[in-house]
Amino acid sequence: MMYVSEVKIGRPIKKDSYLWNVPAIEHLIRKKSLPLTHDVTFFVGENGTGKSTLLEAIALVYRFANN
Repeated sequence: MMYVSEVKIGRPIKKDSYLWNVPAIEHLIRKKSLPLTHDVTFFVGENGTGKSTLLEAIALVYRFANN
C-alpha cells in the first residue's frame, strides 16, 4: 500500500500570492515540508485555515481528484 510520508511545496510561491493568506499553506511554505509520520493523519483546525485546500492539492499530485 502506498502512503504519503511528506508534503512539500514543489516551487517557489510569489509573495503576492493568495496562498500566503491560507494558514495551512503559509505554514507549509515557511517550514518547507510537512512530515506525515503515522499511517493515519488528521487535519484539524478552524474553518478557513486551509485544511481542504491542502488535501485537495495532495489529491491532485497523487491523481486522486475527480476532475
